[in-house]
Amino acid sequence: MLASTCRKRFAETAKRPLVILLSGRSFGFRRRSCCSVQELHSRTLSSLPKTLDVNAEKSKWNSSSRRQPVVAVGISGGVDSSVAALLLKRQGYQVFGLYMRNWDSNDEAGSGNCTADQDYEDAQRVCKHLGIELFHVDYQKRYWVQVFESFMHDISLGLTPNPDLSCNQFIKFDALLEHAIQMGADNLATGHYARLHRPQSGGAVQLLRGADYDKDQSYFLASVGAAALERVQFPVGSLLKPEVRELAVSEGLFTASKRSSAGICFIGRRNFQDFIAEYVELKPGPFVSVDGHADLGMHIGIAAYTHGQRAGISGVPEAFYVAGKDVQNNIVFVAPGADHPALFSNSAVADSPFWISSEAPKALKNGKPLKCMFKARYRQHLEECVVCFSNSTSREALSVRFTHPLRAVTPGQALVLYDGDVCLGASILSYPGPSLFEQRLGECNQGAILMS
Repeated sequence: MLASTCRKRFAETAKRPLVILLSGRSFGFRRRSCCSVQELHSRTLSSLPKTLDVNAEKSKWNSSSRRQPVVAVGISGGVDSSVAALLLKRQGYQVFGLYMRNWDSNDEAGSGNCTADQDYEDAQRVCKHLGIELFHVDYQKRYWVQVFESFMHDISLGLTPNPDLSCNQFIKFDALLEHAIQMGADNLATGHYARLHRPQSGGAVQLLRGADYDKDQSYFLASVGAAALERVQFPVGSLLKPEVRELAVSEGLFTASKRSSAGICFIGRRNFQDFIAEYVELKPGPFVSVDGHADLGMHIGIAAYTHGQRAGISGVPEAFYVAGKDVQNNIVFVAPGADHPALFSNSAVADSPFWISSEAPKALKNGKPLKCMFKARYRQHLEECVVCFSNSTSREALSVRFTHPLRAVTPGQALVLYDGDVCLGASILSYPGPSLFEQRLGECNQGAILMS
């Protein structure tokens, strides 16, 4: 099995240690593949549906007799993509469905958590109900190389990456979009809660937050460029989630009551630590309190923790939360209480900014600070910040100052920037600035020096 071949080897790729103290810098690293391309392509997928005859399908959809544009819909088996296809049909488009398989649950211990097989059956039921064709496309190999390997490599370095952004960038709105166009589609549609705006004056298409701010998924789309978005549609982006379910009910779609997916796609609702332990060696080490508490016991492995989460330390009067990591020395720093000042920072550095329009905002290009809004995690509400390039001669990193202290700035997560409802792009958080706790310690030390 592919996973069993690669299991436990991600830690071997970390050639240099990564240290993330309370405000520690993330040192550079080199990503590498744990399996060769030959190994990946040797995998047998005989149990999956046969490969499409793309040329035949393209000829059919490119028939001169068609009167309306053709839209391929990414059908996931859920209510959102179901209603997206429904709305497009009602608008008169010629529609066909594409079901994308990215993960093989048979490759892991405790399989059965992945719902891909059931989702495919649900997608078939939806398309049969709507009277549209459904085609199965397999991206397991590509997903493993372009998304999962990088995810696990970053995890092994103590980071907390979000693979959904990479999936959208490299798989859904690259490979799947290209496949849909090869089949003769004019556009690819998905069930994302996001909107697109094409300025009448010209210029690049803009990605907007979904009308349902609680379900808005522009955060996950912030690494998709405008060139790809030109061929994309988000039919449910202007609707609220309850309205989507009502439409599904009115059409008699069984997905109207289907539970929404949760968590990272290949982990689902299972225990994160159990999943990570299948691929990364978890080496126990000490918990160290920022307040100098006595022995707090041992953690199970740095890769199993992320900034801001409850540490799960037993036998203490109050809960401790993860405030930082020292990967080189295998230490997890913790702080007592969910609102401890060691968990809050008012600045951060983010690397490798990606701009949807392909160009940095005008203020940054002119060497001036950019005042904008941001999200540092999906469920966060928009907050204000000021951004500038960290180096006047380089545009490879951003210095960010938050208007209000932010809890649990997490290295590896995406910092997504907004101008109102317009999503500007994303950058990867490298490390937080000094925590409020460190700042207070510094002030106390400075005061002691002045009084001496």
